[in-house]
Amino acid sequence: MKTPPPYEETIHHPLTTRGEILERVDDLVGTAVTRQLWLLFVDESDVQLPILVPLDHIPVRPSDRERRSIEFLIDSVCAECDWAGTPVAGVIVVHERYASAQLQNADREWASTVRDVVVDSGLAFRAAAISHSSGIRLLEPDEIEGG
Repeated sequence: MKTPPPYEETIHHPLTTRGEILERVDDLVGTAVTRQLWLLFVDESDVQLPILVPLDHIPVRPSDRERRSIEFLIDSVCAECDWAGTPVAGVIVVHERYASAQLQNADREWASTVRDVVVDSGLAFRAAAISHSSGIRLLEPDEIEGG
């Protein structure tokens, strides 16, 4: 298992390219072992904030209940970060599920649900990724439902 980079190092390496995002997600989440959703938060310089939120026990497809939970979570993280003086500017979502790298409808639905919540919150949707049985895959913007 990889050791994630310490926050003190990540502040010197903003996530400005898809390759950098892919590498960071691989370092932090890695190959899938269960079904969950991960939210990574970045500041206005695309530096990852020291907050990585896993949401476990998620259903195969998102419902209105999950959407409201994600809205609440993002609002809470934003409020806490604003209070701490480091506002959230963007979000990266990772859908972890133990299956092949092939894109599934549920992947699109999770990515589009989180994207819509992020955009409605006034933040930038930086990327969507899948943690699958053999690694990490970034979704192209046109692969996301309604994209």
